[in-house]
Amino acid sequence: MITLLPVLCLLQSAPPYQLSYRAGAFVVRRNGSAEIIPIEIPKPKPLNHVAFNRHGRWAVWDKRGLTVRDGKFTLTTRFEAVTSSPRFFTADEIWSNLALIRSGRRKRQATSLAGFQLVKDQAYFLVRWMEPQVGPWLEVLVRVDLTTKRPEAKAVERLEGTSFAEGFIDDRLIPLGDHLAVVAKSQSRWGLALFRPSTQASAFVPEGENLHGYKMLGQTEIAFAETTRAGSKRVGLLDLTTRKSREILESRDFDHLLPGRPLVAQMNSPRRRALRTIGSGAELILDQGNSVWRSQGGVIVGNS
Repeated sequence: MITLLPVLCLLQSAPPYQLSYRAGAFVVRRNGSAEIIPIEIPKPKPLNHVAFNRHGRWAVWDKRGLTVRDGKFTLTTRFEAVTSSPRFFTADEIWSNLALIRSGRRKRQATSLAGFQLVKDQAYFLVRWMEPQVGPWLEVLVRVDLTTKRPEAKAVERLEGTSFAEGFIDDRLIPLGDHLAVVAKSQSRWGLALFRPSTQASAFVPEGENLHGYKMLGQTEIAFAETTRAGSKRVGLLDLTTRKSREILESRDFDHLLPGRPLVAQMNSPRRRALRTIGSGAELILDQGNSVWRSQGGVIVGNS
């Protein structure tokens, strides 16, 4: 059973509302409209394939790898040659890669997809190699020109660092003006790995260190959390277009940002749980059994 508590009045100028519960969902009525918020928010099903089609030509990533198809012509690859390509590795790095592959720690075949975008008639795939118990050790941007007959899947650039992609297929490739961008970590640094399709040029633009995680707030803005040397979390906002950032919170207790705006942070510590509005700093202390749901312009807190 859910016990309803009022919509949290941490948000500025929240309009009058009516809150009810019906058929497994909250119903918030305000200004003549109704918002339905399911108690159990269904998790999105993981993607099992990505497909682009132009001019009757296909580029498809699925469990087989990347397949290009033009009429009866079909070619599938997992980019085995990339791991020993002098285009992407020095001689010493190639010997090291081959030794790790022979030992069974790494595989020559790409294992997953970190991102994908269609730029006009060019399909781009950010192909990833994972090492068990270690994580990603290689990501390469692949292009398929769907204007050509019998198109090829070409590995065009090894971007610096690796993305924060998860699972078999993720979508971490961001269209940013005339660039494709990835929020990437390179050792302790993090920043934007950039690729310009028109010139085939790439760059890495550092933004900070010790990135704990990030989330997209829109098409060109992220909220990020860095771990400081003192062990706290420094939370900020970064405009990916202008590269202007600003700090919005620093605390050891920061856990995550709730979805939506205005921004509300959930704070967790052994002593207490709380919600804090970014900007005003207003807080609501949560009981141990409280659950939290976000609504438009408010937050719902309930006991189960």
